[in-house]
Amino acid sequence: MSELKKLKIARAHCKGALTRIESFVREPANIASATIDILEACKDKLISVLKQYESIQLDTLSLDEEDSEDIGEMEDKYYMTLGNINEAIKILNKSEPSQSNCMSSSKLPNVEISTFDGKNCTKFKPFYELFIAVIDNNRTLSDTQKLFYLHKYLLDEALSVIVNMPLVNKSYQKALTLLKKRFDNKTRSICNHINILLDIPPMLKGTAASIRTFISQVQQQLHALNFNLFGFNLYPQ
Repeated sequence: MSELKKLKIARAHCKGALTRIESFVREPANIASATIDILEACKDKLISVLKQYESIQLDTLSLDEEDSEDIGEMEDKYYMTLGNINEAIKILNKSEPSQSNCMSSSKLPNVEISTFDGKNCTKFKPFYELFIAVIDNNRTLSDTQKLFYLHKYLLDEALSVIVNMPLVNKSYQKALTLLKKRFDNKTRSICNHINILLDIPPMLKGTAASIRTFISQVQQQLHALNFNLFGFNLYPQ
C-alpha cells in the first residue's frame, strides 16, 4: 500500500471520529445525561482529532499538491462541536452550588426524583409536582439549567416530546407546557387508575400480610382517583 493511500485512510478515520463526537454532542439527550468529565473527555478527543487531521493533511499535500480535500468543512464541524461542548460544560458548572448559595441549593442532590418515560400517564402528575417543587422553585437555577435537569429526568416517549428543543432559557416554559398538554390528561389518568384497580390480583391466601398488601393497593388507587376527580382525598387513612 502506498504512503499516500495510508494517509488518506488515516484522514478518513479522523473525519469519522469527529463525526461521531459531533453526533453525540448534537443529541440533546446525550448532553443532558453527560457529566462534566464526559464532556471534558469529548473536548480533549475532539482537539486531538483535529491536530491529527491537520498533520495528516500536511503530509498528504506534500505527496499530492492537487488533493481535493475540503478542509473548511472539517474545521466548521470542529468549531461548531467545540462550541456546543463548551456551552454544555458552562451550564453544568453553573448548576453546581457556589459558596454563596450553598445553603439554598445544598439539598437538591439529596432529593430523588424518579424518571418519567410517558408510558403511564398516572405517574406524570407526581413527577411534575416534585420536579416543580425541587427544580422549578429553585431560584439559584436559570431556566436553561432547569431545562437541562428536565432532560435528565425524562426517558423514551416523554423525552421525545422536548428532545429537539434548544437548551436555551425560552425553551423551558414551552417544554413544561408541551409535557402537560401531552401527559396531564385527567380522563386518561382516571381510566388508567380504574384499570389498575380492576387488575389488582386477588388474594390467594388469607394471611395478614396478603390482606394488608391488597388493601394498600386498593387504597392507593382510590386516593389517586379522589384527587383526580375532586382535588382532595375522600378516604383519609
